[in-house]
Amino acid sequence: MEKKYLYNLLIVGLCLVLGACNGYLDEIPQNKQKLSTTDDYDQLLNNAYLTKVVLPYIDVLTDDMDYIAADRDPGYANSSDTYLGAHLWDNSIETTMPNGDEAFENFYNSIFNTNVVIENIDHAVGDVLDETVVRQTRNHIKGEAYALRAFRYFYLVNMYGAPYENADQAKNAMGVPINKEISILDKIYVRERLQTVYDLIEEDLKSALDNFNKGEVKNTIFRPNKDVARLFLSRAYLFQKKYDKVITVCDDMIKETVKMIVPLEEMKTYTEYSSGVPLYNKNSHSLLYTCWARDAMSGFNSGYWYGKYAISDDLKKQYGVNDVRPKVFFDYYGVKPIKYTDYGGCYGMCYRIEEIYFNRAEAYIESGDYELGMKDVNRIYSQRIDDVNVSLSASDVENARKLFRQEKRRELCFETIRWFDIRRWGLAVEHDYKDINDPSMYQTYVLEANSPNYILPLPLDIQRRNDKIEKPERVEAKLKN
Repeated sequence: MEKKYLYNLLIVGLCLVLGACNGYLDEIPQNKQKLSTTDDYDQLLNNAYLTKVVLPYIDVLTDDMDYIAADRDPGYANSSDTYLGAHLWDNSIETTMPNGDEAFENFYNSIFNTNVVIENIDHAVGDVLDETVVRQTRNHIKGEAYALRAFRYFYLVNMYGAPYENADQAKNAMGVPINKEISILDKIYVRERLQTVYDLIEEDLKSALDNFNKGEVKNTIFRPNKDVARLFLSRAYLFQKKYDKVITVCDDMIKETVKMIVPLEEMKTYTEYSSGVPLYNKNSHSLLYTCWARDAMSGFNSGYWYGKYAISDDLKKQYGVNDVRPKVFFDYYGVKPIKYTDYGGCYGMCYRIEEIYFNRAEAYIESGDYELGMKDVNRIYSQRIDDVNVSLSASDVENARKLFRQEKRRELCFETIRWFDIRRWGLAVEHDYKDINDPSMYQTYVLEANSPNYILPLPLDIQRRNDKIEKPERVEAKLKN
């Protein structure tokens, strides 16, 4: 197999993000003695969290968003076109991104910081004399670093790598580069195989859990803990179709966690389009982890960043008349989601106990035990419908699969998981486009089932730096007849 290369991701990512390599990059890798205390490494890890890693276009790719016709002047760079390339699955999706595809380089920037922590935290000294406390602190910081690195690679491989089909396919399918270096070297990185990346994700999450079990517990939703690591691990197993392991991880977490599905009565307290009073805020019963990212939802129907986008009509049709979620999740006009908003900010990525139940439900269904799967689906559904003794009933595996997928979409919309589900389930998506200045310009673009365009192209800057890099197959966007 021809060897394909990717030039130094640290230089591509870190130098571009931070503006120059003569600042932070020169200080840390070449002078590691400057990091000496557990607090030093905790602050470095905090920088890995704060690195701008929002995914402003991830929902634009899905069937949960519609493009709204807007005034367009072809003579100017018009904000209404922002991310339109992604929305129409164009071969050059980056051309309508205001700052290019920032996600790739920023994720690797974050990974670099986690690498430094993982490699060196065991030698850090504490600010207390009790060595037991210091050791626990080291373990917890290290656990966070492993969990965060796994989190980053999961997103990278599910954006720029091939969808996982089976173990044999994954041995040869396209993954993403892996960087575990802690120094800036003129090194060539290869695009690893898909299974290799998932193996690293699993390994990192198991290491995270091991360190969390040995370390102190920090009660915050803004950094991963044991529950978050188990959620990520259940995802990793699910995407690899390791259903027995999914069930085991979810069982253990459900037995041990204090988190719970938000009950219907509480849901109903938010059913008057409660702008500014979100369901999934930092005090939520179900919230496990959230990444604060104001940019992630800032442009719905605003003419800024996203341009003119709104919650899709197709998504809104999924909710029945007694479903309380539309008035909780969406604004009064049904245009943009409000489920993350908290005191003026937005949480761009949100992870909740509800996903654990969905992951276990899917594992049961795909293993043939669809009745147990539907019990988990109904644990959530029954708390979202303002009716007595309501439930979903399946007659067979195929019917259960359909009901499950519908309910997961309704519950977890705009939580960055829909695009990944579309990829792994092989779903088709349609997007309408029209120009109000030219009514004849009305077209429907189609992302066909199992499309090669499920794999996003690497950023243009990466491709320019290495013309030999392994590129995914892309096809021209299809127009519906």
